[in-house]
Amino acid sequence: MVTPVLADAVVRAVALMGVFLDIIIIVALVVILLVKEGGSAAVRGERRHPRLEFLVSAVNAPILSLLTIFVLIIVSRVLELL
Repeated sequence: MVTPVLADAVVRAVALMGVFLDIIIIVALVVILLVKEGGSAAVRGERRHPRLEFLVSAVNAPILSLLTIFVLIIVSRVLELL
């Protein structure tokens, strides 16, 4: 038997986990964007770094997926307010 107090605590815990997941996704997106920007600046330098060039090109897929999730988070938050 689930008491109303326990049900309320479970709902709050799940909502809090969702907020933490949102924060982790946003921080991951910012970190990956910083790595890509720093790598792009280093690739444009005088010395060629093939591994760094590969990293800069390989980081596009995670950026697109995290950006999509970020947009979905923003859309869901706006719809919650309406």
